[in-house]
Amino acid sequence: MSILVLKRRLLLTGMLAWFVAFTAEPVRSFTVLADPPSEVAGAKPTRYRIAYRFVPEERVSYSIQHDSRIASAANSRQEVALNNTKTVRSYRVLEVNAAGEARLELQIDSVWMSSAFEDAEGQRSPAVVFDSAQPAGENPPPQFAVVRENVGRPQAIVTVDAQGRMLSARRLNAREGEVAEGDPRQRMESFLLTLPNEEIAVGETWKDPMDVPVRAESKLMVKVRLQTTYKLEKVEGDEAHISYRTVVLTPLDDPRIAAQLMQREMTGRFVFDLVAGRVLSREAKLDRNVVGAFGAQSSVHATAEYSEKLVLPATAARETTSAE
Repeated sequence: MSILVLKRRLLLTGMLAWFVAFTAEPVRSFTVLADPPSEVAGAKPTRYRIAYRFVPEERVSYSIQHDSRIASAANSRQEVALNNTKTVRSYRVLEVNAAGEARLELQIDSVWMSSAFEDAEGQRSPAVVFDSAQPAGENPPPQFAVVRENVGRPQAIVTVDAQGRMLSARRLNAREGEVAEGDPRQRMESFLLTLPNEEIAVGETWKDPMDVPVRAESKLMVKVRLQTTYKLEKVEGDEAHISYRTVVLTPLDDPRIAAQLMQREMTGRFVFDLVAGRVLSREAKLDRNVVGAFGAQSSVHATAEYSEKLVLPATAARETTSAE
């Protein structure tokens, strides 16, 4: 396989990564206490309960924009991959028990994707575009076929607790050879952020470690430990402002594995409604460089911006991800 083909496969895999279900095995999160300043000397800081609140039969939808630029160089060749994605995704609450645990039906409602390549002279190839709003006869390009199959219908039913931890998972529409029942320790990534187990004060943090499977040079799957650290920055009215950062904890001596994980190492923040019990908005950025991913004289530099916002039911019904 040529280096160019390998690079493009890696870049496309990153673009479609959010369609992968059951890929992480997190350890139960725990709270690490920082030393927040007290508003009054000697007074105990106000502590806040940050938890999801699920309402039966409610559908919660988010509009997402994800733009990335991945520049790679190998064997004196340079190339830049430009990926843009607009998505509407949602979860529907099937039932809630007395402990606040809920069964959720997860769904990707619509997708617009664009992928283009740019050479060292700045010459850009025609963009390959997929729009789930277009008739199936005109779409998709072959590399987006799996996306077309998964848009507009429930993808999984999961049971989660009030902190967003997955208790059980069942994948719907599984293909032949795919596992339908998920390990209770696993979770659908990107739908719910992990919240703290205990009440927390401004300035305190909590951590969410997870083991992510990646493919090594031997083509065997190995697990790498990642960890997201969250910090309650401030509370304004009913809104909690929380920052977070994801890093790789496992020492990596193989740059090819590091390249597979580089798009996960994001820094961001989100706003959580303490009364409604849901994320209102979220934003994150990425700027990572890996040397040697495709050989001794190669490098990959990835930058990305991610934004997510809650959309009201009436708005979600009209929301489109078509290109502007």
